[in-house]
Amino acid sequence: MKRISIGLFLSAIFLLASSSLFAQGLTSTSATNGGKLRASPPIRIGDRIEKISSTAANLRIKQTPIGQDFKLTQDRMKKELTDKKASIEAKLRLQAEKLHKQIANIKDETKKQRAERINTNFNTLNTKETTHMQKDLDRLSQILEKIGSKSAELSTQGKDITTVTPLISTAKDKIIAAQQAIVTQSQKTYALTGTDEATLKTNANTIAKQLKADLKIVRDSLVKARDTVSQVAKALAQVQGINPTGIPTPTPEARL
Repeated sequence: MKRISIGLFLSAIFLLASSSLFAQGLTSTSATNGGKLRASPPIRIGDRIEKISSTAANLRIKQTPIGQDFKLTQDRMKKELTDKKASIEAKLRLQAEKLHKQIANIKDETKKQRAERINTNFNTLNTKETTHMQKDLDRLSQILEKIGSKSAELSTQGKDITTVTPLISTAKDKIIAAQQAIVTQSQKTYALTGTDEATLKTNANTIAKQLKADLKIVRDSLVKARDTVSQVAKALAQVQGINPTGIPTPTPEARL
């Protein structure tokens, strides 16, 4: 399934909120299709991770644990999110019920339905994006685990891995930071509120901006983790005497 474009959806929300979100029948076909978000294939950080993974495979790296503490920390953070899943879903239901009551006095049923759909779409987008980012981060962790194993193997063979070891430590820190960002963002909920069309329009605009900013924070932390793992892979390739040109050079403008 193609990834949902954050920019596409939020830009549509801005357009709706600033022009005729409710006054013109809440026309939202550019962002929704019967309440469903339309997919658009943006540039994904996952594509760059695949390149790093491919290069790591070329280094003939065996997969063994890179560090028990590192894995336990990441697993504990993910379990924290799993444990709170039920409470998050309950909160979303309460928010939906609250909005349903708030818009009861709006005469146009189509406008009311679309308002509820936009409210749902905010949280659907957040869930989809954080889920995809978690998968990307898991792949980075696996790559780093393989690199750590190969680095240890080279050390026993008398190779100088002094350039690799500190980068592995930094990469682990970046991955843990990205994991915390994903867990924090995954627990957030976005609630559209308002009893009239003007208030709903203003609030939809505000929520769209906030969601975009929040997801950017998580994306930036994931990009930092990816860039650091890329640097580790390059350093390891150089220790082995392998030309690291197949590993992508980190680019700050990379997008999910």
